[in-house]
Amino acid sequence: MSAPPIKEFVVLSRSDNFAPSPKTLIGASFFLLLAAAIFGGLNIAKVKTLRSATAQATTARDAAERSRLQHDKELKARQSTIATEQTKVAEGEAKTGAAEGQLTQILNEKKQLEARLQDKEAEILTLQKQATRSQASG
Repeated sequence: MSAPPIKEFVVLSRSDNFAPSPKTLIGASFFLLLAAAIFGGLNIAKVKTLRSATAQATTARDAAERSRLQHDKELKARQSTIATEQTKVAEGEAKTGAAEGQLTQILNEKKQLEARLQDKEAEILTLQKQATRSQASG
């Protein structure tokens, strides 16, 4: 048995029933154009959806950025207020410490003066007794 020649094996014979007529070509072209229009419409809808989603994402990002900036601004204001209040507290504590020091000094002076007063009163009593004795003896 001999092998069939390669040329006959690869080439398919064209039937006479499938002859491309202008009507068939126009119909096929119209069908392909219609399919292209449908896919184009679907792509346009998809592009509109993507643009809308992009716009929403951009708007959300901008809103988040504005919110973050506002939050940072409020945080800085709070930190400034806290620093001011801490300074006031420190000044108040310094004044309180100075006042306590003065109070301690004044109380010490008061004790010294009271002690001197008692000494002077004791001296006065002693002098009065001596004066009374000298008047009684004299």
